[in-house]
Amino acid sequence: MIKSILTVVFGILLLLAFIALIVWSIQVSKEKMANKRSRRTTAVKKKYEEALEGDTEADMGYWYNKEDMEDGDAITRLRCEHHFNKLEECINDLVVEMYDCGLVRTEELYMIAYGIEALTPDSPVFHITGISSDDDDAPVTSLPPVSTDAQRKIYERWTSYVNALLQLVEIRTSEDNKKAIIDGLMTYGRKNLLTLLYSPE
Repeated sequence: MIKSILTVVFGILLLLAFIALIVWSIQVSKEKMANKRSRRTTAVKKKYEEALEGDTEADMGYWYNKEDMEDGDAITRLRCEHHFNKLEECINDLVVEMYDCGLVRTEELYMIAYGIEALTPDSPVFHITGISSDDDDAPVTSLPPVSTDAQRKIYERWTSYVNALLQLVEIRTSEDNKKAIIDGLMTYGRKNLLTLLYSPE
């Protein structure tokens, strides 16, 4: 009888140990994946910063809008090439291009942040932003807080704008520079909503 009880107890202990081992393995696996993602993010950020620090006055490359190259002679096409000697300069110009080409839908970002009702004149947000001001050209100086979930959705929408831009333009530079430029364009989408509502030009 005692032997049977001990066998059952021993079996239960083995089962508990096995479960604990599984839980421990899952936890270790999660920690390894988190560390790997962290190292990868740090490496990308470091590479981007090094590329920016390595900018010189020498011509680093150029970009052009593919649609601008469809018509016109060789001289006209040459004028459509936007040369740059700093990565930040290229990133800023491409962000401006996104707005100029209508790829950035500011009203879409606004609705993601505050909901479609925020666009109606009787909405409190509508009045806070100053959109209902008598002076239509008066710049908005502040916006209500944006929730964390809305910020995430705004960034996701921004990445779609960047992907649309990359289909529209051709960037002629080294692969490392191109990756740093794309990373910079994506990172721009993490700026506050007030910044994203206006072209940096």
